[in-house]
Amino acid sequence: MRKAYISVLLAGALFTVTLPVSAHHSFAARWDMNKSIILTGTVASVKLTNPHPSMELDVTEPDGTTIRWFVSATTSGTALRKAGWTANTIPIGTRIKLEAHPPLLEGSKTVCAGTITMPDGKEYSMGGSLGIPAG
Repeated sequence: MRKAYISVLLAGALFTVTLPVSAHHSFAARWDMNKSIILTGTVASVKLTNPHPSMELDVTEPDGTTIRWFVSATTSGTALRKAGWTANTIPIGTRIKLEAHPPLLEGSKTVCAGTITMPDGKEYSMGGSLGIPAG
């Protein structure tokens, strides 16, 4: 009985330690981290949340239709806030240029964010291999 108890205890401890590790994901499994694309559009939302901040960007296609792109950061909301970001750093309604990593899944409208260029030329980064957070 003692061996069974110790085995269950050990298995529980191992599960507790490995659970957070298995919950994390690889950016390279979803986006091509060796390529970048440029999107120009209007910011629809910005969320400085953990584990990864996000943004929604309305991009007008050549035929006039508007497509909403989901933008994920590779850094954390905490890192962006420490770098000086606030809810108003990239205001809703601002037209920006975004350099980002494209999706691996054909037709997906999600990108892994990099450099954001504001109308006045000021640049910000949402982390990752395209730059570090800048405030």
